[in-house]
Amino acid sequence: MVWDSHPLALGATPKQVYIDGIPQFETPVILEKPASAQYPPIVPSFDAEMEATLAHAGMPSIGVDTSTSDTIIFRNVTSVWMRYGWDVRKVFSRTSPSDEGVAIVRNGTIECYSKCDITLYRGHVMEVNLAGGSISPALVSIGSSVGLQVIASEPSTSDGSVIDSLSGKVPSLLDGEVIQAVDGLQFGTRDAL
Repeated sequence: MVWDSHPLALGATPKQVYIDGIPQFETPVILEKPASAQYPPIVPSFDAEMEATLAHAGMPSIGVDTSTSDTIIFRNVTSVWMRYGWDVRKVFSRTSPSDEGVAIVRNGTIECYSKCDITLYRGHVMEVNLAGGSISPALVSIGSSVGLQVIASEPSTSDGSVIDSLSGKVPSLLDGEVIQAVDGLQFGTRDAL
């Protein structure tokens, strides 16, 4: 096979496939890829995660790392995506492995990406190596089933029936409020993974 980018790069597509020296596509469709797609992806070391998994009976730890700093410097960033109204757009993309790829977040807001003067952020900052990862807004998806059940075929794992406040009297326990899916989110549990 002849590839249009590094075979392990995201979106790599064969330009031509040869079997016994015979090309298989008469008129191949070739998409132009940026030069950055010609380099192998950077694979981080997962040794620490592997040790933590083994230390917790074969399951990943549910502990959360929290920052004590209001400023975080992300290094080795491949791309940065930001929200513009209802759209999410890519505002930075690393063009070659030699680009440092830096993004600085202060108090939950991206202040700088790409060419950042890190010397302006002195003092107590947290640094995170993204190992070629991307930064994007939180992604949320819902489906037609918004129930909080764990096993669909077992009634005891269901979130119960929701009282329709328009068709009947709402119990005083609910104080007139309607149950929402967000009320039942399970934080800090194995289900959160």
